[in-house]
Amino acid sequence: MYVQKAITDFREKLVNPLFADITRTLEVTCHKAGDENHGSNFVGNAAVLSGIETLAQFIDQHTEEERRVFTEQAKKHYKSIDDEKKKYVTPRYNPSEGSELVKTFMKKYFCTSVFQKKEFGVPLYDLIWAFRNPQVHAFYPYYQRTFNTKKVSGAVDWLYLDPGRRIGITIRGVEEDFDARKQQLYRVEGDCFRICPQILFVFFKQAVDKFIAAVRDVAAVKETFCKNYKRLAESYDFEA
Repeated sequence: MYVQKAITDFREKLVNPLFADITRTLEVTCHKAGDENHGSNFVGNAAVLSGIETLAQFIDQHTEEERRVFTEQAKKHYKSIDDEKKKYVTPRYNPSEGSELVKTFMKKYFCTSVFQKKEFGVPLYDLIWAFRNPQVHAFYPYYQRTFNTKKVSGAVDWLYLDPGRRIGITIRGVEEDFDARKQQLYRVEGDCFRICPQILFVFFKQAVDKFIAAVRDVAAVKETFCKNYKRLAESYDFEA
């Protein structure tokens, strides 16, 4: 009974508002047309990636005690570094790296046949996440990452209901014909990896449904979810 109440609370107070906000961002082109009707490329994609990062917190397997010990040890070791070297390092306060949680969440709950495919010799989830920091923190539309000695640029392709007239499409419209539209998730153009944020978002929504089903049915996933639900209760006003 507790886990079902927690899932309902999780959906109502975090998932639904998060999805609504991302939807508003991605539907900026709707009900308009013309050459100037363009999506908010990097902000749109960054919103989806940040949403994935938010929900990936709920698969963190570290206990509160492990967090406490790690934080104490991190502070202790950082203090032992001389001031000159401190200019080149940043202290960590969490044993879980956000990037690893995100990629683990994507590996487990996003469509396996799609997101574990490789481009430039690396899995798709790695390529998608690689451009998160420059998009969120610095708005670098021409930022490059090196994969297997090849410099790769990230870019965004916006999805339209009518590409010729540049008429925007709703997220519901993407979902209604998703079997056909999901083929446009990404494309490789030379050394450029281009992602469609609207399609990525629908894959994300499906992944969350898969995750919640696992919370209900898989004991280990349920235990981890409940632990993080309680840990994050104050941040999200959960009824822990």
